[in-house]
Amino acid sequence: MSEVDFTIVTINYNNYSGLVKTIHSVQRVLNQRVEWVVVDGGSVDGSVELISKEKNITRYISEPDQGIYDAMNKGVKLASGKYIIFMNSGDAFHWQFSFELLPTSLEQESVIYGDCVRNVGDMYYLDRVKDKRGKWWLNGTPCHQSIFLPRQFLLEYPFSLQYKFYADAENMIKAFAVLPNHIKVDCAISIYEIGGISSAAVSSLSSYKRKSQELALAYGRIWKPFSKKFLSGLVKHFLLMFLGVNRYYITSYAIKAFIRARDEKDSI
Repeated sequence: MSEVDFTIVTINYNNYSGLVKTIHSVQRVLNQRVEWVVVDGGSVDGSVELISKEKNITRYISEPDQGIYDAMNKGVKLASGKYIIFMNSGDAFHWQFSFELLPTSLEQESVIYGDCVRNVGDMYYLDRVKDKRGKWWLNGTPCHQSIFLPRQFLLEYPFSLQYKFYADAENMIKAFAVLPNHIKVDCAISIYEIGGISSAAVSSLSSYKRKSQELALAYGRIWKPFSKKFLSGLVKHFLLMFLGVNRYYITSYAIKAFIRARDEKDSI
């Protein structure tokens, strides 16, 4: 495989409509510096036929896997770009993003990241990276669809299959700690569709506990059952179950947008 600058990796499993959305988005940003790899988990909803007909896809496979992080590791191995970004079915590049905004001289020791627009229903919310403090990523990593990591790093540090929800968070934290150069793109990179495995509600208190323990492990924290972080997450869990994913996030982002607009007005 000849090396290009960037590889877009798309993970898909029985999400035909989401895949159509992502294909249209990726087609807009492709150029000679970029290749596109698709890893399908053995879909039976017409996704494979759609993938096989898309001429812009450089390489693809469709086969059973052990979950999304196993599929992402497969995508890394299929990639030949110096840097990799994951844009999974249902997600899209921001309409202002272009690969022309990225550095032309690429070192293998950099993390490239940017903001994200989160989409739930008909609502879009600009989620800005809070990166002003030292080791800021320990308080919250960027959206995974808005970060480019070196392929060599991802080969050396593959996504851990012990996680169900947060292997990507653990991986990003490690990248910011290990790689010396952190490059912020002055533009939102992705539009992330709410409802993935890490944003959806879990079905019981025991499953919430497991998710909470996994989150603590990913961020290198000691899990405590009655800590402030656990209890605030528990409140979120119940609200998600009561309101549903869409209504919860629409309400949450509306409140955040109001507070940010108020704070920006007060700072003028």
